[in-house]
Amino acid sequence: MRIRMKKQRAGTVLRYGLGISAAALLFLTVVGAAVMAVPVNPQAAAQDKTQPSAYGHVYKVGNGVSTPVPLNTVEANFPKDALKDKKVVGGIVLLRLIVDAEGMPQDIGVVRSFRADFDAQAKKAVKRYRFKPAVRQGKPVAVSITVEVNFKRY
Repeated sequence: MRIRMKKQRAGTVLRYGLGISAAALLFLTVVGAAVMAVPVNPQAAAQDKTQPSAYGHVYKVGNGVSTPVPLNTVEANFPKDALKDKKVVGGIVLLRLIVDAEGMPQDIGVVRSFRADFDAQAKKAVKRYRFKPAVRQGKPVAVSITVEVNFKRY
């Protein structure tokens, strides 16, 4: 008997219902991604905007602006309080700074902190860095860069 019976296929309503549900889910995913999208301006446009600063216009590296070259770097001291704590063997502090047209670090700020005492030692060391300034169209310019300071217990 079973051989002669026709297999029942999914009803038309069920097929359209699943298709519409899938399309709605896809549409909502696209709309959600569009809502969370962050507009990014091209760097060329950002380079030409005027930014008020004590160092003149502060550029970003790239698009005709060279990277400042470190001439003198200073090793950051491991904080004395952290030397007493045997659990702390090292860490990384990420700093953002402006290298002015003379190659001096300015406006040093912490982007990613490890601990307050490590942050202070990192800033103290980076203040003593010296750079060959970045160049744009043959002239030295101020640029914003990020520096990573690594601490290791020896």
